[in-house]
Amino acid sequence: MARVSLPHVSVYINKPVQKEIKRLAIDLDRKTHDLYLEALDLLLTKYGRPRIDAIELNQARAQLLALIQIRKDSLPCLKPKRKRSSRKRKKP
Repeated sequence: MARVSLPHVSVYINKPVQKEIKRLAIDLDRKTHDLYLEALDLLLTKYGRPRIDAIELNQARAQLLALIQIRKDSLPCLKPKRKRSSRKRKKP
């Protein structure tokens, strides 16, 4: 995953806990960051909140819809056509 501008979150844990998480990451051949994200996902699920991937998907959908609306408003071929008047023009 490419690094994007995301808010930074810190957690303070005891050194033995940190070492155990590092050992677990090595045993599983994963990054500690991935384990922390998995733990946060389990926490959200436990309390009936949406999972991280669902939250990110909803955010991506909202951004895409906003982009589509901007494009739609800026392209004349996508703008809704004005209704023509039913009155006939008088010839001069």
